[in-house]
Amino acid sequence: MEEDTPLEYAYFPRDAVISLIRVFANGTSVEVGMTGYEGFLGVHATLGIEIQPTASLIQSEGEALRIPTARIVELYDQRADVRAVINPYIHYLMTQISQTAACNRTHTPEERLARWLLQIHDRVTTDTLVVTQEFLSSMLATRRASINEAVAHLRDAGAIAHRRQRITVVDRALLESRTCECYAVLAREGSRSIAFQPRAKSELATVG
Repeated sequence: MEEDTPLEYAYFPRDAVISLIRVFANGTSVEVGMTGYEGFLGVHATLGIEIQPTASLIQSEGEALRIPTARIVELYDQRADVRAVINPYIHYLMTQISQTAACNRTHTPEERLARWLLQIHDRVTTDTLVVTQEFLSSMLATRRASINEAVAHLRDAGAIAHRRQRITVVDRALLESRTCECYAVLAREGSRSIAFQPRAKSELATVG
């Protein structure tokens, strides 16, 4: 979905991950947030905004349910139990967007890559992600050479395996130790506001 387009439907991922992307006038883009099974795309409609302010991209393929935005706005307006679920998610999404912006401005490519991989890992059922360095460069707003170096560092440390546009989380605890504080902030806020639990450190991938 492109930015500044009408919000006809809200999408609720079941096992997919959707990136929220800001596209600049020169054609470059950067990820400002993501959502998986913990939330939905189209939350702005509940705030009275009929236009999607960011572009969206399916990050990890899977299933998603959809509902007309008019219907979800109706439910939001009429039912306190629906607002009790959606409002904390709006808060969490705002936290994620602001933390991501600060992270992209402040932390190293390696720390940001580790944070991004952990966020994706929390939302999928596999340890292997299909991504290219060019794509990661766009998502993390940094040069491809810096992404290549960051991938190599995490691979050499034993946190991930990398082969043919595939990154596998090998040692999640080690990956967490290589990221910045932003991941912990997001994990803590997700757990507190919407009961979104990150994957346990014991859930390690095995690569044979």
